[in-house]
Amino acid sequence: MRIIGMGLVLLLSACSAAVQDIYSVPPEPTYDSDVRYFLADHCVLCHGSPPNRGAPATFRLDVYDVPNSTEPGAFAKKDSILADITSGRMPPGGGIGPNAKQMITLWVSHGAPR
Repeated sequence: MRIIGMGLVLLLSACSAAVQDIYSVPPEPTYDSDVRYFLADHCVLCHGSPPNRGAPATFRLDVYDVPNSTEPGAFAKKDSILADITSGRMPPGGGIGPNAKQMITLWVSHGAPR
């Protein structure tokens, strides 16, 4: 019985880790100091280069912008990122907490600063 209880504690810990939120929301988030790390943790597995798990190749989030290219980066897609994250469509299965949603909202409202 004790082994089952310990297994349950480990399982619940793993589940709560999947719904990770950022600790605090910076008042003026920037891509380089805040958003890039959030996207790396939650989005780049699929929306990187090469794309994975059915993500479109034209929706990369591993770069702020792709210079001299028609391929968009995070800056060009900021409104879509905000809509998908705040609506709960992305990432699949959820896992984005209110602080992370607020940080992305602030970043976009400030013009998605680098």
